[in-house]
Amino acid sequence: MGRRKRQRKQLHAQASSSASAYAGDGARLCEFAEEDDAVPEEDLKSVRSSLSWFRGVTWVVGRRDDARAVGAVPSATANDGAGAPAGSTGSGGEPTPRHHHSHLPSELGRIKLRLAPSAQACADAVNRRATPPTPDVTTREREFRLARSACNPHESMWRRRGDPRFVNRSAIKLANIDALLGFVLTSPGRTRGEGEGEGGRRRRQDFVFVDLCGAPGGFSEYILHRRRTRAPSSRGGACYGFGMSLSGVNVDGEGLKWDLDHIMRHHLRPADADGAGSGSFYRVCHGADGTGSVYNWDNVLRLRREVFATVAGDADPSGVREPLVDLVVADGGFDAQRDVDDQESAAHGIVVSQAAAALTLLRPGGTFVLKMFGFRLDGTRRMLRRLCSLFDRMTFAKPISSRPASAERYLAMPAPGEGWDGLIWREQMMTHSPEPRARESSPLEELMDSFDREMLQLNINACRSIVNYLDEKKESVERGDNSSDRKTQRYCLDSKVFEEARR
Repeated sequence: MGRRKRQRKQLHAQASSSASAYAGDGARLCEFAEEDDAVPEEDLKSVRSSLSWFRGVTWVVGRRDDARAVGAVPSATANDGAGAPAGSTGSGGEPTPRHHHSHLPSELGRIKLRLAPSAQACADAVNRRATPPTPDVTTREREFRLARSACNPHESMWRRRGDPRFVNRSAIKLANIDALLGFVLTSPGRTRGEGEGEGGRRRRQDFVFVDLCGAPGGFSEYILHRRRTRAPSSRGGACYGFGMSLSGVNVDGEGLKWDLDHIMRHHLRPADADGAGSGSFYRVCHGADGTGSVYNWDNVLRLRREVFATVAGDADPSGVREPLVDLVVADGGFDAQRDVDDQESAAHGIVVSQAAAALTLLRPGGTFVLKMFGFRLDGTRRMLRRLCSLFDRMTFAKPISSRPASAERYLAMPAPGEGWDGLIWREQMMTHSPEPRARESSPLEELMDSFDREMLQLNINACRSIVNYLDEKKESVERGDNSSDRKTQRYCLDSKVFEEARR
């Protein structure tokens, strides 16, 4: 056996063993998610290090500036409709990339260019070896998916926990994030007084959440599952869930449908027999125009009114009352952005729109979880600096349930301030307006730099692994060597890469 082949065999065994260990630890988060709120800290510590691709959770403390000190757009009103066009990055064009670790994006771009040709060559080799030769045995897309799965040591996490109660793997992602943060996302809502709403309808510890751009409903299902399976003594009041996601077509593409049948069958529970009101409620809001698009501000306002009408018995037509939502999760993205080199710039519009909606919906003390795709562009960093000045804290996470080749990462931000107008804030963020460069040594800037550098390196390692897997499979097929069991291989992803990243 040659030296190169021996090294690969050792690598396969090491990565496969590491994958089993990580998947086993990761599965424990679902067990914790079914326990009460008081998860022992030692138990969390034992599993938390295995729930992130990087070192864990690093918080940046926000400045909590007053909203009026940030500067407003005086022409903006709450009735301006759609505002900035869908998918736009603002009137200033694409934000300017920063200089930090500038060689990594170009290196990642070069490797990505090899993915499609390698997948096509692998598919052609498999089809030629078929008896008789046929182009229908496999496709480029199928070979890429197989390679992507084989090169991810945590790919089995969703399949291993294969639970019919969850409509897709997004539920496991949010469970992963919740576990990293100590399950604070799904903790009880605050207690309401008798004077809240008509007849004091929101009392005890009702929990209200909004799922933006989350169809078919994986995030919502995890939250409902978590609230439903907790101990009866900690349930408090009812759980109210609201979802709004694109149901039609816009410039970003076609939206997904909510799987309401699945949500209702597995996650909604009736109120208690004594009328205590500890049941679960879920509603999909299609907005003022019926599309559910978060780009249309009237849709956000309609969603806000529906929350008030359902939870407090009053639609709050004046829009002056304190918001009621404890948790906003935003998982927006679209198929077209996956095919572009700069996902961060392509997704800027939807990211800003979701953040603006959250500012309008969240109560003081609530929590916001947002999916993003990069921190390199000036427009993104400007937005994050403003968000950090509003929320108490901010952290970034790359859960192991998120594929290593993907640029997605998640922000978690608890306890927003008061007095912000979401539409005004959105117009500020969508408009290119230069501002003084932030201090390079600030904690937020340092965290963005280090996290983006780790993310880019992780993406490079994962894409290189996929290319190597495809090339090796092509060579193996052409030699007629089908003896290896590729289902158990985790090609070229040395576990040391991730162990070192966590130190």
